[in-house]
Amino acid sequence: MRVLVVVVVLALVTATLLAIAWRWLRWHLQPVLLVAAAGALLGAASASAHAVALAPEQVDTWVQARATTTVRGVVTSEALIKTPSVSGMWRAAPRREFRLASSSIGARGQVMDVDLPLVVRLPVTASVPPVGAELVLTGRLAPPAPQADSAAIVIVNSRAPQVVQVLAPGWLDAVTGAMRAGLRRSLRGTSPDAGALVAGLAVGDESGQSSMLRSQMRTSGLAHLTAVSGGNVSIVVVAVLALTAVVRLPIIARVAASLLALAFFVVLVGPAPSVIRAAAMAGLVLIGLMAGGRRAGPSVLAASVIVLVILAPGLTASWGFALSAGATAGVILMSSRTAEWLLRWPPTARLPPALRDGLSITMAAQLATVPLLIAMGSSVGWVTLPANVLAMPVVAPITILGLLAALGSPVAPWAAMVLAHAAALPAAWITLVAARCAALPGARLPIPSGLGGVAALAVAVACAWVGVRLVRRAYPDGMPGVVRAFATALLCTVVVVGVLLPPGRRSWPPMGWLMIMCDIGQGDGLLLRTADDAALVVDAGPDPDAMHRCLDDAQVAAVPAVVLTHFHADHVGGLEGVLRDRPVGVVLTTPIRDPPEEAALVDRVAAEHGVVVRTMTAGDVRTVGLVSWRAVWPRRIIPSRSVPNNASIVLIVETGGRRLLLLGDAEPEAQSAISADITGLAYDVVKVPHHGSPYQHPLLPTWAPASVALISVGAGNVYGHPAAATVTAWRAIGALVVRTDENGDAAIVPAASGVAVVVRRGTLG
Repeated sequence: MRVLVVVVVLALVTATLLAIAWRWLRWHLQPVLLVAAAGALLGAASASAHAVALAPEQVDTWVQARATTTVRGVVTSEALIKTPSVSGMWRAAPRREFRLASSSIGARGQVMDVDLPLVVRLPVTASVPPVGAELVLTGRLAPPAPQADSAAIVIVNSRAPQVVQVLAPGWLDAVTGAMRAGLRRSLRGTSPDAGALVAGLAVGDESGQSSMLRSQMRTSGLAHLTAVSGGNVSIVVVAVLALTAVVRLPIIARVAASLLALAFFVVLVGPAPSVIRAAAMAGLVLIGLMAGGRRAGPSVLAASVIVLVILAPGLTASWGFALSAGATAGVILMSSRTAEWLLRWPPTARLPPALRDGLSITMAAQLATVPLLIAMGSSVGWVTLPANVLAMPVVAPITILGLLAALGSPVAPWAAMVLAHAAALPAAWITLVAARCAALPGARLPIPSGLGGVAALAVAVACAWVGVRLVRRAYPDGMPGVVRAFATALLCTVVVVGVLLPPGRRSWPPMGWLMIMCDIGQGDGLLLRTADDAALVVDAGPDPDAMHRCLDDAQVAAVPAVVLTHFHADHVGGLEGVLRDRPVGVVLTTPIRDPPEEAALVDRVAAEHGVVVRTMTAGDVRTVGLVSWRAVWPRRIIPSRSVPNNASIVLIVETGGRRLLLLGDAEPEAQSAISADITGLAYDVVKVPHHGSPYQHPLLPTWAPASVALISVGAGNVYGHPAAATVTAWRAIGALVVRTDENGDAAIVPAASGVAVVVRRGTLG
């Protein structure tokens, strides 16, 4: 039904647009428009059908509800140990993951016979059957990651799968398995990040890559080099073609050898959807180009896309396939023009021809995929092009040396070790490029994503085109030297101001931030930076999406620990947003499990993500990266007023040479009980308890005087927070009061003396 509705709506929209534009179009454009509209309509219908087929409505309902399920299916991939690297003293619990093709899924008393691609997540100690084994397992369903090639994740926390039947691996699977394991052994002793990149580029093994490396590769635009992609497939094909050309084989033999090598490479890497897509396109393009020559490039690409979409309609809903086709189209259609432009431009005209050709190919592929990257929400930064140019020359050596090491490891381990260590040297260069480029100012452009971002890009390109035409019309003989000098000076001024302007006013988060108070509505959500891309989280607010967005905006890729001061919903409801798409080491809570419903929610969400929950009390002293803390409460139960609020965890935090006091929702009784612990210390920041409510001890500001008082509060809340008397009391001691309802997210940054505050909206005063 949903497919029919989508098709009818698209048909009506297309027909309306055609009727409006028909009289203004020349007759020779009408057939082109008709073909394009028909193709778009069929593609949308195919994509909609695939989306419904990938996740049937009943199964999708179970997934969104995170229902307990019993799944029967066949193992289709090796189990990899995923150990996310987290800055600090905690690390996320390692886990095993493998892919499963289901034959039936049951939940809530119903069973459906359905063939779906699933990802199974198990404890690291669980035994995993080999590829080809049929098994039955019980776990909890969870939504897959965005743009994932799976219908759901099945989280198994306790019992190992029940194996129904184990099929012995064939000789080819046994050989490729030995090669993959041999490469991992050969990389021992290399730099962890460099070795992980070699394994990723050569055989698609991403299990050893740290979260820091992934973050740097993503920010610098090198994420496509963390695993096997279309580029690696091309390298394999080109290497085989070159080798067969050296021995003077006929063209048919070269194509046959390349196709055989391509098939073996897919088996070695594993039948991941992205690898199969790239290999299928490479094979079709290879055959077509050999038959039709270079001029047949656009026709061969178009035919390849049509054939692949007919054979696998699900590709129409795949961003990966769109990026692969777009990059190939850019290289075929635009690389010659970019090469000519680089040859005419003086700074690049003197470059070696090989480097200039590589630069033109990289530019063509990047330019062609920019609209798609923006549409899918990926970050696009100015560092992407230079980072790819610097990394490009070493990708082929890493891939070839890594593959040779894998191929030779079963018969000559010593030679494989030499080759693997040789491959790790250029891989270390890529890690260095990623780290340096990711740290440059403005590595990510602050542009909108989705359809709005594509529209903004189209407007910018149109304005640039109009500007160039106007300049050429105004100065047909070339721009005068004075105008050129003025334009150059203006451009340099913009660049210098963009680099030197205080980062808190240029982008978010401000450089060197110590703490961020998230604007997540009526609740608390605090971030304490422990490393460049990691932070402790103190409370998670009421809304998972708002908390997830705050962490993303702060570029936090890993969370060593989450401290939940107490179990009220406005402090724990957003926990899932913290755990979503990032490794978390541990969840620390107050021992007073009140209210019990919210405590059970925390346990369930943490269990679904494989994170341990522990309690903490007064006296807990820890250091995590750049942050140290001492817990001064709770020590005992205070039965008066709100028991959960008075059981809040209270922390004295040291970070960057500054002292912060985080009071949770402690009310006057608990504030009085800790007065001796907090008095006599100089604080730079105090997080005012209970959202600035009137339930404050009148002496609290004098017990804990600070230059900045933070109040996390929702705009227009029904509780009347913050109370005017509370705000006045903190201002009376000279504190700068910062409120999320007026200032949005607020960051604490170190100043020459004490701290400064950077906010995302409004003014301070």
